[in-house]
Amino acid sequence: RHALGWAGWKTYLGRPETDGHRGQLLQILAVAVQHYKQRDRDTQNEALPILEASVELFRRVFYRTPGSLLRAQSNLSNCLGELGRHEEALRLDRMIYARSLDIFGASNEFSFVSGLRRARTLKALQRWSEAERILRKQLLIAPSALGPTHTVTLSLGENLYAVVCHAPDATRDNLLEGETILQDCFEKRRRVFGPTHPDTLFCKDALVWLRKKLEQPVEVCVVNMISTGADESARVFLITLDLRAALSEVFRKFAKTRGMEIGRIMFRLPVADLSTEVTGDETPSTLWSILQGADLSAELNGDETPST
Repeated sequence: RHALGWAGWKTYLGRPETDGHRGQLLQILAVAVQHYKQRDRDTQNEALPILEASVELFRRVFYRTPGSLLRAQSNLSNCLGELGRHEEALRLDRMIYARSLDIFGASNEFSFVSGLRRARTLKALQRWSEAERILRKQLLIAPSALGPTHTVTLSLGENLYAVVCHAPDATRDNLLEGETILQDCFEKRRRVFGPTHPDTLFCKDALVWLRKKLEQPVEVCVVNMISTGADESARVFLITLDLRAALSEVFRKFAKTRGMEIGRIMFRLPVADLSTEVTGDETPSTLWSILQGADLSAELNGDETPST
């Protein structure tokens, strides 16, 4: 494909810029270079100026066919994303999505693909809530517009699973929702594309990973959340637990390094839960004041029990 791309471009290179075949061959060449061998940084850097030239050509010469320009810009956005230039890709994605809605309407396949690309870029930027909002909005109409087993509809579902389950503040409810979404996508892909199709195998492997995660003890999930800075989700998890059983593992892991933060997580719990842990006459507000004024990391050795 790489050799054919260059051969085709050289064949049409001498034609006028207004020749439609010449413009199409420039895009084909860019995509062929972009996907040559492995999609590593070198191939993306080689493809980038070709894609930029293609966009400029379609903007300047083929402006009467805006759909072609949008497709050229979509290829450029993909390349920018592969190079890690996600902010630039996102600006382009927003423009492409808005224009595709104006030109094709919300129920067109290209509009769904544009929205999916925008959500993927937001996910790469770890802007989880924005990506989730776009995917949920599109999944409301994609099954009826494209069909429930259309590959774009299934890709929207798989990306929604990734957003709700891979976010650092994902709760157990998020994981259970993701399992339901992914199971549905897996069954449809297996039925339509077969059990050995790469996308079917991806869903299968993702389900195995997700179910192992759901089988983890909840205190391990809390430790993982605190490790990634998702303290609020850790607090939500702790509310649902028998604190005396769960916090020993949390303190063992973090007492020396993040004792202050663990204390803050504990004391944002409802007072009813705190009363099962406080053995003296202290009120939660009094203990909160103590925590704010003390360097717990100097006092804890990692062997304390939850009640201590």
